[in-house]
Amino acid sequence: MTVSAGTAMPAAADTDLPEYLTKMRAPQMWKVADGTGITVAVIDSGVKDLPELEGRVLPGVSFMEPPVSRPEEKYPVHDDFEGHGTSMIAAIVGDGSGGGPHGLAPGAKVMPIRTSIGSPMAFGAIGEAGKGVRYAADNGAKIINLSIGGWWSLDRIGPAIEYAQSKGVLVFVGMGNDGSKMSNPIAALPGAFGVGAVDIDGEPLPSSSDGPATDFAAFGGKVPIRCKKNTAWCMQDGGTSYATSIASASAALVWSAHPDWTANQVTRVLLQTVGTPPFRRQAQ
Repeated sequence: MTVSAGTAMPAAADTDLPEYLTKMRAPQMWKVADGTGITVAVIDSGVKDLPELEGRVLPGVSFMEPPVSRPEEKYPVHDDFEGHGTSMIAAIVGDGSGGGPHGLAPGAKVMPIRTSIGSPMAFGAIGEAGKGVRYAADNGAKIINLSIGGWWSLDRIGPAIEYAQSKGVLVFVGMGNDGSKMSNPIAALPGAFGVGAVDIDGEPLPSSSDGPATDFAAFGGKVPIRCKKNTAWCMQDGGTSYATSIASASAALVWSAHPDWTANQVTRVLLQTVGTPPFRRQAQ
């Protein structure tokens, strides 16, 4: 997934909430559930250790494969040099400090799983993500966030997503940001739920792909995203990547309120709540 360039964002007061969280009535939801007890696996570019994420991020694991010329190379999961994974994690559990995002499910825990996204070896990320999906399903994740896309290694990630589904795990996948009618092929795989992006008024972002695999839509407009070589937060379009994190966080809230529910029960409530996706409304 790609994001647009943005401008530097000044630090905001911890009590300030972005408009989309206010429209979602997040403070009212937090009185009922805040994600406590739920682990969300974010399979992406890792995570940067930041004060605004402290206490919310589990140790995680890296499946980022080293170059053939340096097979001994190691990649700590808490060493995100690209920033995409950190942005997705903050959208779920950030505490709003330091100008970073207020996460929608601040009581949840995130399991970071590092792939080659954002690196010269990104062509291998989908295969690595397949390993990550299986790892997450076997190690306590209730929800898997895949804000990534591509055609490579579908034969590896497809069975992994089906495996996660068989373990009762929800898998959310971004639809893509090329504005086409085509689905991110990962979102079209059995067991995956595709997420499109809308603006603050609930209208589709022009950049959001809206193929037939779109199951949900969530906010993906101007949001805090890591920038300046992952040294600051900037206001940028988060696109379907960010929207996928919001969908994952929404599922975490529902599951936190009803910890004995199955994945199917959580999905049914989400589908009943969101109504008709704007993409489908346009097609009617």
